[in-house]
Amino acid sequence: MIVPMLKLTLLIPSGERTALLEGLQRLGCVEIESSEERDAATVAAAHARSVRYDRARKALKFVLRDFSGDPRSASGLRFPDDPDESLELLEKRLSEHGKARAEAAALAREVETWTPWGDFDLAHLAALRDRGYAARLLVATARRRDEILADLAGRSAAAVRVGELPGRLLLLVLNLEGDLPAGAEEQPLPRKRLSELRSDLASAEARERELFAELAALSSDDSVLARGWERAENEGRLAAASQDLTPELSGRLVSMRGWFPAADRKAVEELLGGLGCWWEIREPAADEEPPVRLKNGAVTRLFEPVACLHSLPSYRELDPVPFFSMFFAFFVGCCLADAAYGAIVLVLALAARALVGRQVKPLMTLLAILGGVTVLCGVMLNSFFGESRDLASWMTPLAPYADEGGTVYPMMSLALVVGFVQILLAMGLRAYVSAREKGWKHGMEPVGFMLLTVGLLVWSANASAEAGALLGLKIHEFGVNGLPIGGFLASVPKEAGLALLGAGTLCLFLFANIGAGPAMRYSVLFLWSMYNYATKIVSDALSYLRVFALGLAGGLLAASFNKIAFMLVEHDGVRDYASPLVLGTVLILVVGHALNLVLSLVSAFVHPLRLTFVEFYTNLDYQGGGRPFKPLARAESQDR
Repeated sequence: MIVPMLKLTLLIPSGERTALLEGLQRLGCVEIESSEERDAATVAAAHARSVRYDRARKALKFVLRDFSGDPRSASGLRFPDDPDESLELLEKRLSEHGKARAEAAALAREVETWTPWGDFDLAHLAALRDRGYAARLLVATARRRDEILADLAGRSAAAVRVGELPGRLLLLVLNLEGDLPAGAEEQPLPRKRLSELRSDLASAEARERELFAELAALSSDDSVLARGWERAENEGRLAAASQDLTPELSGRLVSMRGWFPAADRKAVEELLGGLGCWWEIREPAADEEPPVRLKNGAVTRLFEPVACLHSLPSYRELDPVPFFSMFFAFFVGCCLADAAYGAIVLVLALAARALVGRQVKPLMTLLAILGGVTVLCGVMLNSFFGESRDLASWMTPLAPYADEGGTVYPMMSLALVVGFVQILLAMGLRAYVSAREKGWKHGMEPVGFMLLTVGLLVWSANASAEAGALLGLKIHEFGVNGLPIGGFLASVPKEAGLALLGAGTLCLFLFANIGAGPAMRYSVLFLWSMYNYATKIVSDALSYLRVFALGLAGGLLAASFNKIAFMLVEHDGVRDYASPLVLGTVLILVVGHALNLVLSLVSAFVHPLRLTFVEFYTNLDYQGGGRPFKPLARAESQDR
């Protein structure tokens, strides 16, 4: 549900603004409306210190991402009690570690470059230069060796081969003047001899290890930094909120406007009563759009991130989460459609839930629920890694079976039934919201669509029963594994279906397109509404067949991998697990089912979203665009 909000407007002496903001922050239930004069630079500056804490803590985690030892035994360094001093210490150590690491990496590259040249003394080259022999180092292409040496000899330059690399020669050349020979490039002289570079590298790596150990030791207790971040963030929030208070009467008073949940009215009034201010609390006006806070049960709340992928509902809409959550879980289970795949998802989600942080745990719980629903759907479809098992018929009501007409897929029929149920639910909710917000006349249009839908189903079932089929479809025989849905519809008198069709048409004629001129409303727009309904109801209902089709495709692909894998060890219908080719069988099964599971997971996420955001939301006339409720509250570190 969407939490009802109240509008708060108040005036308070300027000297009480700090007490007001601190009280509201402790209360944690009032969102202050942003002022038009709010300075973004000032707000950013207010949060600068908390950003420093956050950046330093994240940098520490990144540096230690591969550390697996006991941090307390790495070094004796610990954070001081003062958070700001701890922040400065951490930033200093992180900077020193970064510099040491960069220095070690640069030295490692130098050592790698000069190792093939050997540990020669630069003083010898300087002595040669003093005697008039200019030394140059060349890297020459090996396949042009003879040409390069001949060129050097022709210019009276002495060349000595120092070393060799794959496809290249390392040459020391004396008295070479002018351009380099074709196929050669000059290597600048090193700044130090190789042994000195190696010594510097060892020192840099030792310093890097020492700093890494100190950082690991500091990571053993993050509570000081967490406390400092909370303090800095709270101060930043207060400073930012202070920007939203508007000066009045030459600054002697300040005004504030905000929103808070109606359930917190008593707490807000108690706070304001002790501050000596004037305030007004009222219901939102028709032209105001309050922020949105969703409040759902423990299970339904897990599906709120799914709704947020589209957008939050506007304040005066219905919260769609309780109405699509179970449908969404069922669609995911039917798209995966394999009990073994569902068990894998369930186990991985539960394992990940034990490892991730508090903020991610709800997502892992949702994934575990979806995995559990997939297990249930897979059992009902009798699919385990694409293979069926010998289960009781009451456990597999959706499994395909053969009759005299061919293979029957109960899941296909159920997908259509669930689709019509969700569409009718969306129309009913739309009628309720329209009547509540705009008046009963606006609620009659979706009622007309519902009457047309039910009437069309009843009439088509009766027409099919009378003629034996309607457009080649035996609608009166439609059912789900013995459940005679078509027979039930056909048992309703045909005249009742016609009456519902007439009533629905009359509702659309009288109440559709309210606000348009009579001439257009009762002619062109009415016909356009009927045409849209006739085409849309069919396409929307058939769209739910994707749930069956994706589950069937995943099952067939899994069965194909099984068949290909066991062909390696199967002879005359007997599987020889002692065959050396069994390793190939295992490899095909693991890779094939892993690939199929990944593809099925993508489909099981995308297509239920599509059914929710297109078919359900469209028939619900969902507008969205709600603004999340963000009250001024105290910060709490997730790591404490």
